[in-house]
Amino acid sequence: MDKAEWEAFGEWVDGLRKRAGLQVRELAERAEVSAQWLQEIRHGGRAVYGTWRLPNPKDEALARLARALDVRWKRCSPVPAERHPPVEMARTKDPQRPMRRAGSGS
Repeated sequence: MDKAEWEAFGEWVDGLRKRAGLQVRELAERAEVSAQWLQEIRHGGRAVYGTWRLPNPKDEALARLARALDVRWKRCSPVPAERHPPVEMARTKDPQRPMRRAGSGS
């Protein structure tokens, strides 16, 4: 995923967090991740020595984040990033709503 896709994914995660009424630290605790890790996801990366680094989250951490946000998480097959982002998450409350692909903005 590129920077724009990670930023869109981060905005989506942050929107879910706000709708759940959770502070960043509260969501991090529920997901058993650090607040710094969650900030990196929310912002689509972080600056390291003057360069921007994209997130590289582990599947287990994304699965815990999905559970904490009450969304379904599915690991995708390993195909080139330009064809298929590495994760899919979808709200579980509305089964009629199609799955959202990370960074799709839909």
